[in-house]
Amino acid sequence: MQFLARSLSILRLTVERKGSLSCTQSWLIKATANPTLSVHICDPGSFALRHTYQSPFPDVDIPQTDIYLFLFKHKSAQFLDTHDIFRDADLEKRYSFGEVRQKSLDFGKGLKAPFDWHKGDVLCVVSQNTINIPLVTLGTLWAGGIISPANPGYTTSGLAHQLADSKALLVSTQLSQLESVRKASV
Repeated sequence: MQFLARSLSILRLTVERKGSLSCTQSWLIKATANPTLSVHICDPGSFALRHTYQSPFPDVDIPQTDIYLFLFKHKSAQFLDTHDIFRDADLEKRYSFGEVRQKSLDFGKGLKAPFDWHKGDVLCVVSQNTINIPLVTLGTLWAGGIISPANPGYTTSGLAHQLADSKALLVSTQLSQLESVRKASV
């Protein structure tokens, strides 16, 4: 990944994989085995390290599981099934932890059965931010899918480009965006 930073001049920052010691221009950010970063400052013409800045925080344990299982089945789950975790103040609607788990699972099962959904299939979500977006997202992830969120303000051609580029198999949308989605998916 390359990032641009503005200072007195533009420097190119490169995130390197563990073990790589190349240096691009005058900065190298080296990702360590844990989520912290070591920053190595190099001379542009050499690979001699001048300074190393290491995070003072301990390593973070990242479990080898998917997001759905981590949130709902992991031993560190902190909520009771009756605990509200999403609230929509305008609609006075709320979802408890148990409801989010079950509704997400139901949505994911609804993708798999009638749509012949497979791991890696893409669901494009064209919607304003609502209380139902987490259910759609978590259900899609449970089913092994990929979420491609689209701006509901996209033009028809912009949305058509995203649908084609993401190779979306299905689109989830709101009634207010339905006509635009229909036009873009033709």
